[in-house]
Amino acid sequence: MASAELIVDLAVRGNRIVVKAGDAFRSRFLAEDFFVDYGADVPLSTLGESTLAVPFVLNVAPLVWRSGRRYRIPLLDSALAAALQDVRRAFRATYPDVSWDGELDADRTVDLGALGGSPAIALLFSGGVDSVHSALSRRGLMKHLITVESLLGHWDRQGKGGRAAAREHFRGCAAALGCECHFITSNLRVF
Repeated sequence: MASAELIVDLAVRGNRIVVKAGDAFRSRFLAEDFFVDYGADVPLSTLGESTLAVPFVLNVAPLVWRSGRRYRIPLLDSALAAALQDVRRAFRATYPDVSWDGELDADRTVDLGALGGSPAIALLFSGGVDSVHSALSRRGLMKHLITVESLLGHWDRQGKGGRAAAREHFRGCAAALGCECHFITSNLRVF
């Protein structure tokens, strides 16, 4: 099967990553371009294309597999490529009556683990039972708690000041755990 471009533009605009999908994919599945806004303390300009593409790729991979079509991206981290195959196997096991035959191909893979240095262990933190358990069980190992504000609808429903209260709460959790606290926003919920 012939492949179509999945990503036609990946741009860093200040603290924002914007990904524009190819027309063949966008017209079938997306209402808008994907974006993620990071805080000023995240040096996006120092990150490579394979790292910048990760949030988009993780959000669209199940759609690619479900589509039955072949899509390609220019560059993908080799560890992520292997992990995606594990995720697809899990989808197939969970939903055996659904076809997961679409393919996500990379023109080139890169081994980001070969870059050296020690990893900064981070945890996506929602403040729910699972993330609190994960944070407490890894206390002393983590350096960063990352909260995706776009997914915290319950804080927004608390009225004016709900988002500010959430930020203060998460900063307190991070301080108690000896971590840095980071907030990101994205359109992944409506995307």
